[in-house]
Amino acid sequence: MNDMEPTFDSNSGKTLCKNGPWMTLSARQQKKKEFAASEKTQKESACHHSQGQNTNDGKPQGAPQKYLGHNNASKRFSRWPTVPSLPENHYKIVYRPQAGMKVSNLKDGVIVRGLAQACGVTLQELYAKVIIQTQWHQNLILASTEEEECALKLAQVTHIQIGQTAYEVTPYLKPIPDTVRGVVHGIEEGTTDEQLEDLLAMNNCKILYARMLGRSTSAVITFEGPHVPFYVKVGCTLSRCRPYRKSVQYCRSCGEIGHRQDVCPNPNDDICDNCGEQNADPNNHKCELKCKLCGMPHETASRECRRKLKPAPPPLRVRERSRSRQRSFGYQNNVVTMNDNDHAVSLPPRDETNQERLSRPKSRSRSRGRERSVPSTTPTDVEPDNVQRKLSWANVVTGHSHSSMESTSTPTTKHYTYEETITILRRENEELRQALELQKKKTQEKEASTEKQLEYLMREIEQLRREQTQNSQTPPSRPPSPPPSSPPQPKPATLANQTKVTQNDLRVLEDRINANMTVVMDDIMSKVSQVVETTVTQLLQTGFQTLKSEMENQIRALETKMTQSGESFSQRIHTLEERENARKKPKYPVREAEILQTLSKKDGEAN
Repeated sequence: MNDMEPTFDSNSGKTLCKNGPWMTLSARQQKKKEFAASEKTQKESACHHSQGQNTNDGKPQGAPQKYLGHNNASKRFSRWPTVPSLPENHYKIVYRPQAGMKVSNLKDGVIVRGLAQACGVTLQELYAKVIIQTQWHQNLILASTEEEECALKLAQVTHIQIGQTAYEVTPYLKPIPDTVRGVVHGIEEGTTDEQLEDLLAMNNCKILYARMLGRSTSAVITFEGPHVPFYVKVGCTLSRCRPYRKSVQYCRSCGEIGHRQDVCPNPNDDICDNCGEQNADPNNHKCELKCKLCGMPHETASRECRRKLKPAPPPLRVRERSRSRQRSFGYQNNVVTMNDNDHAVSLPPRDETNQERLSRPKSRSRSRGRERSVPSTTPTDVEPDNVQRKLSWANVVTGHSHSSMESTSTPTTKHYTYEETITILRRENEELRQALELQKKKTQEKEASTEKQLEYLMREIEQLRREQTQNSQTPPSRPPSPPPSSPPQPKPATLANQTKVTQNDLRVLEDRINANMTVVMDDIMSKVSQVVETTVTQLLQTGFQTLKSEMENQIRALETKMTQSGESFSQRIHTLEERENARKKPKYPVREAEILQTLSKKDGEAN
């Protein structure tokens, strides 16, 4: 029996092991026994209390009671409209209305407009960011949003304007996901939130928020993480911390269950606080205590009531197990096979109850219904689990008799899931391989383009050097000498003189430009040569280092191979020598020694 792996809890400092299925089963049986014993004691005490009293409205005791039916049941079992669950990652703000505001009598649009007016935002912004829900049973308003700024605005609302009346509301923020709450008792009454934070400051676990429970000596602490620590340091003492359990809310104003008197939509002063009787005369009224939660003779929702606290949520391992079962259940419902007549039949889950079988549509044939239902067997006739599974699945798919059930193959859901995962992994592997090849091609193209650019730069540098050498060798060009002049003539107009001056200026400017160009080209060539030399040296150094490292690695590999081969050769030679020596040894050493001894004796006698 393989249990789950143990997990370390940082809050409690202990290693929490998840129980196996046998321990879980025994714990459930023990809880069932305790619950049955408590119910039995409650019934006995109620019967003992009701002896001698006439409870049938004037009818004699023991007279048959009339069946009231479901419609005349108790009010606390009345069905309220169910609402969908809000997103887990949202901030949730709860509004408790005051002054007799009844949420069930208001429309959602009116509440939304009042919240938008109180927050100071437009309706479009509220529609886009906020989800509003109303809980009629508890007379509450819930607002859920994903943004922190919007949650802060909603948490500051204290009045909602509906029509001409402004209703007062008390907002508070619900615990965020991945947090738990615990209760610590024995704290001084009247401790403020700041004092409580100072008392709980020196703890290893992370505390998000702490507050006192009304005027009591208990405090509610919100921790980060999935577990509540066993002990919490309050000041200098270690106090036991228990998981927080919500209590069933009972209104002492109207006598209804589900809300408190501070948010009561129908306050009524003529009701008795102890027994809940309406229009009770305070002078001639005799209280007969009877709890509306458990039916025992005490005040409703008092300390001794066993049903005052709501049941604790299931442990983390149970929640994870239920989620995994829900996922597997959803997958099994999606598995469809084909029978001999090519009609699709959805295979039901194994854990189907009798109520679900009875609630099937009547359109199916009776023979199929009888084949699918498995008859009850005694403990001696129980077959192995795998045989039952095989028979039931074959009945569903084919509908043949028991003789042909063994030949039918059972569909394996896990096999399908494994094949799907394998195909997905293969597809992803192929895509990754193609991406790597494409990246390799791109890198090769980049390297080729860089090499081409480097070659082009080298050619340009060589060409510039050649041009520079040619310019340095050729003398500067001089203007041609004028022809022999004739006798001086009068100067022409001023335009000719101006053109002559401009030609001389152009020659001077050309010489200056050439000189500047040579200087600039020298600078450029020097810089380019430096850059080329540095890049070439770096490339040579890196290439030399890589070659050197590769050569060293190859030399080491060769040395290791040589040493291994030498050791193997020496071992081989040693084994061959041992075999040769063993072959040369005589097969019968004792007999040969005796023969040699006799021969030596004979030689001695002969001499």
